[in-house]
Amino acid sequence: MAECNGRSFKIAEPDLAIFSDSSLSGWGAVCDEIVTRGPWTTVEQQKHINELELLAAFNGLKSFTSNSYGISVCLFLDNSTAVAYVNKCGGTRSRNLSRVAERICD
Repeated sequence: MAECNGRSFKIAEPDLAIFSDSSLSGWGAVCDEIVTRGPWTTVEQQKHINELELLAAFNGLKSFTSNSYGISVCLFLDNSTAVAYVNKCGGTRSRNLSRVAERICD
């Protein structure tokens, strides 16, 4: 496998796999059979479902990686727009989606 500064370009297996999902009332995420979830605020409930899907992924990341550094994470999302924004660490059509995707990539 190709390396740069002792780190491989491609990770064979991620350290964590996080599955997240969203509805208009709340979000949830699962990692290693551990579940976390929460409701949306009244303000968040007014957001588009694509943004809520990204926020659910971000909340899942915060929940499962808050004390971690230098690990690889594979996010599983069921919303193709959210997947595209995460894969590109942003986009050009929605500033709101780009902001959340950038936070996820950070």
